[in-house]
This record gives sequence, C-alpha cells and structure tokens, in this order.
Amino acid sequence: MKFKKIAIPLFFGLSSFAFSESAIELSSNENEILNSLINDDIETSLTGGESLFSNNMIYSSAHDMREVYSKNEARGDKKFKGKDIIINGIVDNIHSGLGDIPQVHLKTKDKFHGVVLSFSKNYQDIPIDLDKNQEVAFYCKGGSVVVGSPTLKNCAPIEVAKEKIKNDIDNSFQYALKNPSKADKKQAQIISTIKYLSDKSNDMNECKTKDTNCFAELHKKYFKQKNAKEELIEKAKLLGFSTENNDNKKV
Repeated sequence: MKFKKIAIPLFFGLSSFAFSESAIELSSNENEILNSLINDDIETSLTGGESLFSNNMIYSSAHDMREVYSKNEARGDKKFKGKDIIINGIVDNIHSGLGDIPQVHLKTKDKFHGVVLSFSKNYQDIPIDLDKNQEVAFYCKGGSVVVGSPTLKNCAPIEVAKEKIKNDIDNSFQYALKNPSKADKKQAQIISTIKYLSDKSNDMNECKTKDTNCFAELHKKYFKQKNAKEELIEKAKLLGFSTENNDNKKV
C-alpha cells in the first residue's frame, strides 16, 4: 500500500507562546495510525516513491550510480562512499571474489563497468540463488571504485533496511512525543493531525481498521469543515508545538 498524498498544514518557526513541557501520550488507536503511516511510507520510499519521513538512505539504480562515477569519481565518492544505499538493478553475472565469496555484478549502460556487490557475512549465500537478468534490490554500504566499477559492501536484503529505517523513525517520534518543543516540523505536523482527528472521531473509532486509509478518510471528512485549520493550530499549541508561519503542503 502506498502512502496517500494528503494536504496537511505545516507549522514553521518558533512562536511566542510558552511551550508545554508535558510529554504527549498516544492512545492505542492513535499509535496504530502512526505506525501505519510510517510503515506505508517506508514501503513507498523503498519502491522509489516520495518519502514523508526523512531517513539517511540513498536510493539509486546501478546505472545512475555508474553514471555519477563516470563523470567525476570524487563526486561519486562524496555521494555514495560510506553511505547506506538501496541499490536496484539487473544481474549481469555472479562470480566468486576473494576467498571464493560470491559477488554480484549489476548491469549498467557501460558494458565494461557494472556495479559490484559484496554481501555481509550473514547473507553471503544470497548470490547462489540469483540468476542472470534477474531484477534485484539490496541494502548496502557504499564502497570504493575498482578499475572503474563502483563497489558496494555489506549488502543485505531490503528487509534489513526496513527494520533500520523503522527503528530510526520510531526513535525520533518517541523523542518528539517526550519533548514536543524539540519536535521537527514533520513530527509536529503528523502528531498534531492525528490528535486532532482523534478528538473529532472518538479516538479514531469511526474507522473499523486503524490504518493509513482511516487517516485519509478522517482527514478528508474533517478538514472540509469550517475553521478546521484554526482548530488544528490550537491543538498544536496545546500539545506544545510551534505554530508560527503555517502553510499548506502536499505530503
């Protein structure tokens, strides 16, 4: 399921009112909604869609990575080396590297230089099950360039990346809930909107399933009402978030 694009007011800057120092508690239903938004957004980002929640992953095809390096190797290193990368492409060939550890070469438009993947210790058997011309995607760490071919190391299944991204986002939201005045704009936006819709819908109980679709339906219903934006701003204030210079943005 892809995250639905929903117009939600964003708040910018610091306002002059005193921030609440109280931690924010989410009900079980509110927490389900938040988790669904996060999970659906991760799925969307890993398939090349726009992500609502920021993460440190770099998303690239094998061709695009090779293209960057072919134009400027130093620029390629700055963008990819040592970074967490989701790489996708088509298997060109599989062979054994140092120590007879299998490596996977992904195709690029340059038939002499592909992108070479080496797998972490726990996943070194993955190449054995791959075939030439198979479309693949993996979570890797950026390496160096060897004879013109970018190399990626410590590669693992996409599920490993999902778990890492989910943990990072969960931790950032837990910090925002405990410290509302230090929340970033996106966190303030999402938490305030969930709380506002929860107030309107009796703790999200207008929905049978507490998920992204529920959030979208309630959002469509209640943000049509007069003064909805002003009420949301007041809700954000009560929660301790900044509300100066608000605007609408598609997210």
